[in-house]
Amino acid sequence: MLELYLFINPLGNKCYEAEAQMLQLQEAFSEKIKYKFIPLINMHTINQTTTCPAKIECQSKDIYQAALDFKAACFQGNKRGRNFLMNLQRSIFIDKRSYSTELVKEIAALSNLDWEMFNEDRYSKLAMKSIKNDQILACEMNVSTPPTVIVYDYQTSKCESCHAYSFEGLSAFNKISDILLEQHQTPLKPYMKIKKG
Repeated sequence: MLELYLFINPLGNKCYEAEAQMLQLQEAFSEKIKYKFIPLINMHTINQTTTCPAKIECQSKDIYQAALDFKAACFQGNKRGRNFLMNLQRSIFIDKRSYSTELVKEIAALSNLDWEMFNEDRYSKLAMKSIKNDQILACEMNVSTPPTVIVYDYQTSKCESCHAYSFEGLSAFNKISDILLEQHQTPLKPYMKIKKG
C-alpha cells in the first residue's frame, strides 16, 4: 500500500492538474494507494500565482483563505473537501472566475456542504491549527514548492529519512503508476524520489 501526500497551492493551476492526475491514479489503483491533498503556503506558492508585487498581499490572503476553505470543507468529509477544492479550482481556471466569498458559497452548495457549518469552520481556530500543522509537516518532509508529491510505502520498515521532490506534468504520476505495477517484484524505499521529466 502506498500513501501519497500531494502538497498543493489551493489556487495554483499546476496543482489543479496534479490533483486531477492523482484522482486518475487512485481510480486505477484504488486498492493500492491512499492519498491526501495538503495545502502549502509560502513565498514559492504565492510567487507561482502572481508576479506582480502590488498583488502579492492580496494573493497571499486569498491563498490562505482558500486553504482554510479547503480544511473547512474537509471537516464535512475528505471526499467533500476534495470535491470542493476541485470545483473551486475549476471555476477559477476553466471558467476564469475570481476567488470571492460569493464564489466560495456557490461552490460549497455545489459540493453539498452545509453552508452554516462551513462558514463557521472556515474562520475557526481548528482550521487555522490544521493549516499550521500542514506547514510543519511540509517542513519536516523538506517540501517547499507545490505541487510536490511524497510517496510512502507501508510494506517496508520504518521510515528513517524523508525527501520531497517537485514534479510537473504527467511524468511523476506515470512513474508512480509504473511503481505500482512493479510493486510486487521490487519493494520501494520508504520515501521515493519522483523526478521531473
